[in-house]
Amino acid sequence: MLYDPERRWWPQAACRGHPPGEFFADGGGTPDKVPSVDAQALWDEAKKICRGCPVMHQCRRDTLGEEYGVWGGYDQRERYLIRAKLPKAAKRWPPERRLAWGRALSAYRDRGPAMPWIDIRRLTGIPASLAEELVTEWRTHLKAEEARQAEILRLPEPGPGQQDGPPFPDAKGRLDAWVRHNGLISDGYYQGETADGLWLLMNVHSGKSRVRKWVRREDVRFHYPKPKLIMEYEGRPDRARDEEPAA
Repeated sequence: MLYDPERRWWPQAACRGHPPGEFFADGGGTPDKVPSVDAQALWDEAKKICRGCPVMHQCRRDTLGEEYGVWGGYDQRERYLIRAKLPKAAKRWPPERRLAWGRALSAYRDRGPAMPWIDIRRLTGIPASLAEELVTEWRTHLKAEEARQAEILRLPEPGPGQQDGPPFPDAKGRLDAWVRHNGLISDGYYQGETADGLWLLMNVHSGKSRVRKWVRREDVRFHYPKPKLIMEYEGRPDRARDEEPAA
């Protein structure tokens, strides 16, 4: 899990049986300053409780943005220093992790009204500069995916003489396309097609179950355009005839 904003691990936390004052010391100062000796001593005692906590690692993961006190075995000064190093450390994250964070952070920005960056940092621990960078990467990734899938499958309406069975309904179905097979019309899922586009692999009802079945292009009418997925059709009847050796 990337992080849990709801902190569902909280009921198992060991600190629930201790007074909050053991984790929040007077004289601790601001996170960017070195604390007093007394405050540090109190925090060090609180960290001993954290070390025996069954959800310490989850707490540490999800409380990086907390300003004050001890959480997950880190005091406020330690969390501040970790946050300060995050922009540089994040450059070594694998692309999947960067995109996962970009997706999570963009959810806070894309809703209305957009959550301020400072609130996002308090919630996730991700500094504003890094958060903006990750959100930009995620949005760029989405645009690239949309461009990659821009080649869509557009099927012509069947013309005179093409139909071999009942006509397609005028209304759209709930799945991907109307499929004409076995003298019936079924609502089916698109699974792929041959490279020349003459045959489509569809998932349709047959009896009491669903089956994957190759059908001709003219026997499919899509409700909406679909990204094209090329597949190999072994034993296709028209290719078998074309490839028969001469007598």
